Amino acid sequence: MAGLDSGVARGTIVRAGEERLVAWAEGRAELHEFPADLRAAARDFLRLRSVPGRLAEIAAERAVLGPETPELPLVAAPVESREAGRLLPGKVNFGLVFGGEQTLFQETVAAVAADGRLAGAEEINVLGVRDDWGAEEGVAREALVADGEGVVRRMQFRPALKLHVVEALDLRTAAEVARHQELSAAWGRLGLGQVNPARGAERADRKFLAHQLWLNAPDGPVETPRVALIPEGSSAVDAAEALRLFAAGWGRGMVRCAIVLMPDTGTEGRGVRGFDLGAGEIGPDHPAVEYAVRELLPHGDVLVRERRGNTLTRATSEGETGPARPVAFRVNVAWDGEHFVAESGYAQVAANPGMFVASRGRGGEIVNINRALRSLWWVQGSAESRLVLSEAEVQELGRTAERAARALNVGLGSGEMLGHMGVDLLLEVVSGPGGQRLQWVVLEANARPAGLNHATEIVGPGRECERVLSSLALFESFRVANLGALGNASYEGTVIDG
Repeated sequence: MAGLDSGVARGTIVRAGEERLVAWAEGRAELHEFPADLRAAARDFLRLRSVPGRLAEIAAERAVLGPETPELPLVAAPVESREAGRLLPGKVNFGLVFGGEQTLFQETVAAVAADGRLAGAEEINVLGVRDDWGAEEGVAREALVADGEGVVRRMQFRPALKLHVVEALDLRTAAEVARHQELSAAWGRLGLGQVNPARGAERADRKFLAHQLWLNAPDGPVETPRVALIPEGSSAVDAAEALRLFAAGWGRGMVRCAIVLMPDTGTEGRGVRGFDLGAGEIGPDHPAVEYAVRELLPHGDVLVRERRGNTLTRATSEGETGPARPVAFRVNVAWDGEHFVAESGYAQVAANPGMFVASRGRGGEIVNINRALRSLWWVQGSAESRLVLSEAEVQELGRTAERAARALNVGLGSGEMLGHMGVDLLLEVVSGPGGQRLQWVVLEANARPAGLNHATEIVGPGRECERVLSSLALFESFRVANLGALGNASYEGTVIDG
């Protein structure tokens, strides 16, 4: 991208009785008024098409998120057709559609573009397109574009680029599922190929439905926690009765009944909270009931899920010397045109030993998945024992995630399949008459997988080579669909029947 006129958004908040932001563009500064809500103000700068105005939008994000937020270079002049053809030589434009902060999403664009290079998919141009940059109309008026070195720049295209295949990722709104449905419907009318169309995504978004599909998988039940549904509009008495019945069906003498409450259509850990029902009476004033009625039921159905998992990891983002903490594993699964393939993932580790696993935005920590798998501990009562996984046991992690993906897509055909997802799993040590065995437990699937830039190839315990990647299978599916040769985005596939 040499020769393109670029600037980098650097901003500072100046307090002089009111909030202001200075956006720097190649040595020039422009002062902008800010209301109290800086995040809303950042989006307001979309209407400012000048270079300083667009830089101010980026700088406002960095002011909100903090000085460690990556800088995002901005190409000052609109990129005309001839220059766009040189920068983007592929035949198919693959839009990663997002709604969150561009300064953060640039890392996802760089990661997916790197996957494309590893896969040898030179015919695919990877573009990060915010949902208000033309994505709903099937074009990219602006986009985040990575060069061969992984440096991402925000560019404005004149005329706008036509998108051929799209994937909705970080939409960042309380109505994320509804927004995905709106976009998917628009893309369907335009005939765009969709990696995660709303029809398939709905099966992952509706957690209770996903659990039913896993329990009834054609090749046998996928191991999942017990679940129940408290319908929207339920009273405190209704919710208490639902929890009482759930605990009564536990079959463990009511010694301890640990549950997790969450929105049935929530994503990436939003609204999730754990409770211990204990052995006492469950009434309308129970904390779990109060939380469900006050925080969750006004917005939709509530999922009650048995709390599972008895393994910990000492791995941290820096090494393997931390305290043993609860851990869950995010495995990225993609359709390669013929099969679902689990290639990569990361570990999500609780903030401290006494908490259950949460996403990084909710206090958890993202850890290299292979490091976490090599530093596992098993909890039995108050004792912790080291757990060493075999090659086959690590491979079973991927196979379980693949089975979960197949079961979610049973009966869906071309244009409906959820072709890329993040499957969350826990590991349990199960004791029985024949001794102890390991069991992977599927918690949920995420139709718009987050954290792709944190993903690493999953390798066995005897291998040290760990490639940073999210999915090569996704690009293989484009090749099988022959997108590059056909110059269109028909996302062909077979009906998944188990």
